Amino acid sequence: MESLNTFTITNPAIRGMAPDPSWIWDGDLDCAVLVNSSFNTVPGLPIHTSRELDCWQNVGFAIDENMAARLFLPFVQDSGGAYAPTIRKIRGQYVIACTIARLQDDEARAAGVDEAELERCLRANGNFVLTASSLEGPWNGPFWIEGAEGIDPDIFEDANGDVFWTQTRPAHNPQWEQQTEVWTCRIDPQTWRFVDMLDDLSQSEPCKTVLWRGSMIGAVWCEGPHLYRMGEWVYLMTAEGGTSRDHSEMIMRAHVGGGLHAAIDRWHDEYGACRTQDGDAVLCETVRMFATNPKNPFITHRNLSNMAPVQCVGHADLMHHPRYGWWLACLGVRESVLETGASWNYVGRETFLAPVAWQVDPSCNVPPREPLMPSHEDTLGWPVLRGSLGRLPDTLTIERASGELVEASVDADESKLQLLDWDAQHIDDSRTLALPTVPNMRYVRMDRLNMAMAVPQGKSVSLYEDSGHYVECLWDPSESLVRWKLVADHWVDDRSYTWGDESSPYEEPMIPVVMLAYSTLYLGALPSRVWNECVAAEHGCTVACVARELDVFGQANAQFLSTEWSQSFTGCLLGVEQ
Repeated sequence: MESLNTFTITNPAIRGMAPDPSWIWDGDLDCAVLVNSSFNTVPGLPIHTSRELDCWQNVGFAIDENMAARLFLPFVQDSGGAYAPTIRKIRGQYVIACTIARLQDDEARAAGVDEAELERCLRANGNFVLTASSLEGPWNGPFWIEGAEGIDPDIFEDANGDVFWTQTRPAHNPQWEQQTEVWTCRIDPQTWRFVDMLDDLSQSEPCKTVLWRGSMIGAVWCEGPHLYRMGEWVYLMTAEGGTSRDHSEMIMRAHVGGGLHAAIDRWHDEYGACRTQDGDAVLCETVRMFATNPKNPFITHRNLSNMAPVQCVGHADLMHHPRYGWWLACLGVRESVLETGASWNYVGRETFLAPVAWQVDPSCNVPPREPLMPSHEDTLGWPVLRGSLGRLPDTLTIERASGELVEASVDADESKLQLLDWDAQHIDDSRTLALPTVPNMRYVRMDRLNMAMAVPQGKSVSLYEDSGHYVECLWDPSESLVRWKLVADHWVDDRSYTWGDESSPYEEPMIPVVMLAYSTLYLGALPSRVWNECVAAEHGCTVACVARELDVFGQANAQFLSTEWSQSFTGCLLGVEQ
């Protein structure tokens, strides 16, 4: 129970397509700063801040319309664009490292983009940095990272001032299908060029050191790396299993003493490192510099059944709050779980929070062989979720004075509707997004498992997953027609419905409403009176409340809009014609 002495965090902390969270504690602003992936939406890379972690304010975006053009966002495929950013504060300025993925460079050239800038993007494999002295901007860049390869870049400043660029790429000499590897290289934060160059190859080639290739034999999609300095240790945290039902979070560590760069050199000297044909150094596979947490994965929901309402947990970032201790931000997916046992996701990957404790277990904390390591009493140990739940809670109640977890619960009510009334103009402009590939529409993220949207007169509304999976509705009051168009895997269902005409008049004013509830789409007429009451109730309105009064004249299975069906990385957007 919340009181003046406590506050409550409700998960997901940031709702509706807010994947791949990265955050820092900004001591200058006395708040947490968090950024998410945004794919091809504009504005992009949304930035949120919070002091207490219970209420997040959107303070701006790192990608505006002009930056989107410089990043070639109009030319990315579905589920492409700005992937997995990392935000850090490096030498007094905010730095976001990110990747533009699935760029169709032929289309960009045909459109007449700056050829030199496109070549810089391609030489960086889409990897770039944005910088700013203020979260509100302006954001400078993009600074293309020539020679980078892969996705999910991390920026890490070591205690001695060395700055490292770390990211994941497909393994150059894979031992199994879909094996990836995490590599690192020092980078100059003034020029954003790699520092370590190969002696035996062209000086334009960075010397990349492969730190990790998965926690176990057969591990796939080791990605989303983050490095953290804690005392004389550097911890490496990665996601594994892919960003679906097998998603998980792993953590490893290495004793580095005065610096990671020197420790890597020392490791090469003592244990040797093989070279790939590209000249990259791969730390020894049998005796690894980074030792794995014996209890990995330290957070996952892959051990839960498909009936679990939250799936795909992973891609995490750690942060230390000066009053409330260590916290973890990660992505998760809320599923519409049906009585049949099937479950479908429509809102996409969202940001979840959980408090973390560091646990030292003398019986198993120190693996049998962890070279260059002092006594285990000199380390923080390994992270675990506080509260002994073993999974992400729906609500967390925290004591203000101590930061201790008072209560954690897993009983979220998902029966309530997200309501959109475009005619009422109650949508905050700061929430609206554009898709460069879909002109004349503005969107908001779908942020609940169930939604109802009024269809305004003479304007098209849309429930949009990607270019091959969407719904459009249009109300033409002059002919008493409502048209809906369903597009699924290039199959089109295009129908018109007549309602409220002389042959079947309604006794009171009605409006057309499209509703997605428990994986079923409904198109129908709802009394204006009922709709206004629901909107006034804000998020108190439930599916049952609307269903009782809705005169349904169109119905369809909504599974084609789910991320599982469409194989999309994005959640549904709710749109209206401008």
